[in-house]
Amino acid sequence: FSGKDVGDTVEFGVELDLDGRPRVGSTGVAAGSSASAVPPGAEEVDEELTMEALTDGEFDGVIYQFDRTKGYGFIRQASIQRLTGRDVFLSAVQFSGREVGDAVRFAVELTPDGLPRAREVWRLASGGAR
Repeated sequence: FSGKDVGDTVEFGVELDLDGRPRVGSTGVAAGSSASAVPPGAEEVDEELTMEALTDGEFDGVIYQFDRTKGYGFIRQASIQRLTGRDVFLSAVQFSGREVGDAVRFAVELTPDGLPRAREVWRLASGGAR
């Protein structure tokens, strides 16, 4: 809660960690306050994203979590998170050669349960190119 003071009214999201425990996700100071926080990947929200369009395009996001012991992690991308309520699953094979915090471009497929999973992943150069 950096930039917030005791007594500030805050808004926050709750997400589950890899063990299914709740934790604070994105945070911000409620309306009327001057500070705000933008979660990683939140800069590019596509209000028009649909489930049909989800599997047809490529998206830019940030690898924000990876558990080497369990062999999987997640990519944060605001439009996908808003649409599905989930981050994008990332397998160990797709994570290979990358680090948490890397900006990536990726395609999405849906699991049989309808959850987003990265199909192809490319590391982005600092200018946004592959």
